[in-house]
Amino acid sequence: MLAEEILRRYAAGERNFAVIGADFIGANLQEVDLSEISLVEPIFIGANLSRANLKNSYLKYAHIDNCNLTESNLEAVNLSCAKFQSAALSKANLYHANLSQSELIDVNLSGANLSKANLSNALLNCVDLRGANLSNVEMTGAKLRGSNLVITTKINNLLDAELLVKLCRISWNTHLFYSDGDYNLTPFVWEIPHQEVITGENILRWGSYSKNTALEVNSISWFSYPSTGAVTEKYNALIETFRNDLKDTKIYWLAEDSNDISGTVDAYVVGKTSSGNFAGVAAPRLAWT
Repeated sequence: MLAEEILRRYAAGERNFAVIGADFIGANLQEVDLSEISLVEPIFIGANLSRANLKNSYLKYAHIDNCNLTESNLEAVNLSCAKFQSAALSKANLYHANLSQSELIDVNLSGANLSKANLSNALLNCVDLRGANLSNVEMTGAKLRGSNLVITTKINNLLDAELLVKLCRISWNTHLFYSDGDYNLTPFVWEIPHQEVITGENILRWGSYSKNTALEVNSISWFSYPSTGAVTEKYNALIETFRNDLKDTKIYWLAEDSNDISGTVDAYVVGKTSSGNFAGVAAPRLAWT
């Protein structure tokens, strides 16, 4: 079914469309009101939905590629299992939106309102979250930048949410130290109950590691400064964030082979936030010698 037919029937009062794969390819839907519409697996490739109103709509399994959703109203929308590719959602309202199990690749969410949004088990790869409101966002099982790091709970503290956005911005496309096998750094915030302390055993437990995993701990002062100018600037900003915004920051090396800390490891740089939670960055499957 084409966009024109859906718009005509919507204007006549219809809201629930049984059709699968509604075709909105290249459609100009700027400022359109499609609130409470129900569509299964709609295709919004190349569509313009800037400042559109999709509040309380059902768009599960949507395909949103090269789509403009800038300043759109997506409050309480169901976009679970949706696939976003090169989409613009800057300043979009995603309050209480359901994005669980969705894939967001090269998506601009700068300045977006994600308060109380559900991003559980979502994949966020190269997503711009600068200035986004992440208060009370549900990110259980979410994977940032394609890594295996799991964010374990909601972020209920606004300062911690802002710190996460800051870490995302600073660590964008940055690797840890100098290995060619590094994966991109993955920022995280852990909200741990009962104000637990950071220990090697807790890192193993929170990351669901084997009890036999080898562990080595270093002070943050051991963090080396690369020599090239552009890279040094990024590392300096990251290190200053650790020093200014976190306390008791340490580096934890977790080796898959319990008999050898060298080789393939996961690296966590973890410190304590002002609220008592823990934050930092991780480099999964780091090739270390």
